[in-house]
Amino acid sequence: MVCLTLGIIIDARTVAMTVASQTPEATGSWLTMAPSGGFWVAIAGAIILGLGGYLLKKLSRLFYVYEFEHSHND
Repeated sequence: MVCLTLGIIIDARTVAMTVASQTPEATGSWLTMAPSGGFWVAIAGAIILGLGGYLLKKLSRLFYVYEFEHSHND
């Protein structure tokens, strides 16, 4: 969540600085501007961390202790 928020903030600041530094005729629409590289790095980090958390949650089930007695084994 932190990486996603960071990516959005980086992208918003980059777009704002680019639009502010150029004349309105030169920029066209702010919707046509591509996100910066930092935005994509933060998005990729959010996806990787989210996937890692999900996989660790699945892995934690391996550490439960189950009672087993060989005499009850049929």
